[in-house]
Amino acid sequence: MQRRKGTCISIQWEMTFARPRFGTDDVADQGRMLARVSELIDSRERRGTLSGAIGPIDAVHRRSANRRLESGTTIGKPALAGW
Repeated sequence: MQRRKGTCISIQWEMTFARPRFGTDDVADQGRMLARVSELIDSRERRGTLSGAIGPIDAVHRRSANRRLESGTTIGKPALAGW
């Protein structure tokens, strides 16, 4: 008899800026957290997830970004400029 381990799936969703959007009582904490993260990145104690800027937003650069992400080897987040 073959036994199989049960599968457990969980979906987690966290929305950035949920506090300001929904006007929660602790909305000021969002600003404090972002300021602290900014300090840590500026002091180089922590690094952001940006892995590199690819170029301006156009079809060629968008396809390049998608190819990188679809490769499954991308570390961090590629960015397109010009928003």
